[in-house]
Amino acid sequence: MNQIKTILIIEDNEVMRQSLVESLKNSWLNVFESNSGEEGLKIALQEHPDLILLDLIVKEMSGMNFLKQLRQDDWGKTASVVVLTNLDDPEIKSEAENFEISDFLIKKDWPLPDLAIRIKKKLGLH
Repeated sequence: MNQIKTILIIEDNEVMRQSLVESLKNSWLNVFESNSGEEGLKIALQEHPDLILLDLIVKEMSGMNFLKQLRQDDWGKTASVVVLTNLDDPEIKSEAENFEISDFLIKKDWPLPDLAIRIKKKLGLH
């Protein structure tokens, strides 16, 4: 029997966030969601999801500040984070990679079905 996995989606675009939630939902995946970095950090540190899907431009706290604060927590030091952003910039990618992220994906390069498959594979669900 598969173990239920958890994912936290931090995305301030309501349509994008809901589309991600719908594409990832299944009986083996529990999805948490947030539209802000600050709220997302609270959820992450409380729920300890198996994977965090993080947009870098979100309300209240940038994705980079989220990563910085997450990595200061004992659990957060090794939390699996996939950055999903519109910021197609090598310097931003390099900065994010300094926080030992699992992946850096540009939204326009990933149709939703392909993104869902990639995320589920990272979680061992596909």
